[in-house]
Amino acid sequence: MAQTIEISKLYRSGEITHFSGISRQTLYLYSQAGLIQEAKRSSSGQKLYDESIFEILSKIKDLQALKLTLVEIKKVLKEDKQYKFDFLESASGPDNKD
Repeated sequence: MAQTIEISKLYRSGEITHFSGISRQTLYLYSQAGLIQEAKRSSSGQKLYDESIFEILSKIKDLQALKLTLVEIKKVLKEDKQYKFDFLESASGPDNKD
C-alpha cells in the first residue's frame, strides 16, 4: 500500500495580500501582534505562509467587524476551540501579560 504524503502550498506575502485584500503593512502588523505566523522562509529569506493563513485572516476580519482590538482578537483566537492555532500559545505580542 502506498503511503500518502500531504503537500501544502506555501504563499508569499504578496500572494497573501493579493488574495485576502489586506495590505503588506496590515500583514506585518498582524505578525508583530502575534496573530499570524510564517510557516517558513524561502532560501532568499522571503516569508512563506501555509494555506491556514487565509482561515486566520478571515477570522480576524470577522472579529474586527465586531470592533474588537488586536489584543482582544488574539485572546478570542487563543480560546476558540473551533480553530487550533498552536503558535498563539507561545506567541509574543501586545498581550504578553499571561
